[in-house]
Amino acid sequence: MSLGIRIIMLGNLYLSIMAGAYYALGLSAAVGVIGIICGHMVVMCGVCMATNNALSLALVRYKWCIGTASSIFGLGYYCVVSLVTFGMGVMHTGSVLIMPLYFVFLSGVMLLVARRL
Repeated sequence: MSLGIRIIMLGNLYLSIMAGAYYALGLSAAVGVIGIICGHMVVMCGVCMATNNALSLALVRYKWCIGTASSIFGLGYYCVVSLVTFGMGVMHTGSVLIMPLYFVFLSGVMLLVARRL
């Protein structure tokens, strides 16, 4: 899981750099879009690594009710995703830079929680 979280952090830092370069250097829209898509691909690779491992480790003790337990964990996962998405909606200003910085903050929180646990 920690490798997945580190990949998420690197992808988010890359997204922030690309968004900042888009504004600072005046990159073309095509270069900006390609850079952001590549960054999101890295982030999603890390998310898949971390999420699958987290859910499988969370279900180890609940083999006797794995269907119900996975449904409850899935509900919790989607509630957290909804809150994070709502937070991004509240912070939206129309700038491309806000989302990567928000994601860097969230991945930093994930790193802290992972190290703490």
